[in-house]
Amino acid sequence: MIHGYVLADGTHLDVTQPEFMINFAAGGMFSTVSEVNAFYTALLQNRLLKREAVALMKDGGTSEYGLGLYLWDDSCTRGSYYGHGAGTAGYTGISMASADGTRQLTLLVANRPGDIGSEAGAVYEVHHLVDFARTTLDDLCPE
Repeated sequence: MIHGYVLADGTHLDVTQPEFMINFAAGGMFSTVSEVNAFYTALLQNRLLKREAVALMKDGGTSEYGLGLYLWDDSCTRGSYYGHGAGTAGYTGISMASADGTRQLTLLVANRPGDIGSEAGAVYEVHHLVDFARTTLDDLCPE
């Protein structure tokens, strides 16, 4: 397990243990990259929910966020990538998949220690991971 840290009163605090995340749903489960990718493949291929439910999840309307899924431009298909990016104390992650679930990337990184309660660092890290994921998936575009 990769350890995550935050700064608390100038001291590095290990936030790896799940009890630290008791109030945050993002830290409430553990998965492997393979499990997360299998989830998005099954979801986007309508094997978990009815097609109509997945369509609602994908519909961001005028927003980049549908019902539980973020939407990003897929320059390969001129469609969208779907997934979720987020940060929590000590960690930042992204999971992004093509609309058909065949191209995907999931990445979790331990952040540089930052102040507890500082959202700015996590948001900054998520944006960098989004850019990295989009570029990588675009590069995997079938010819």
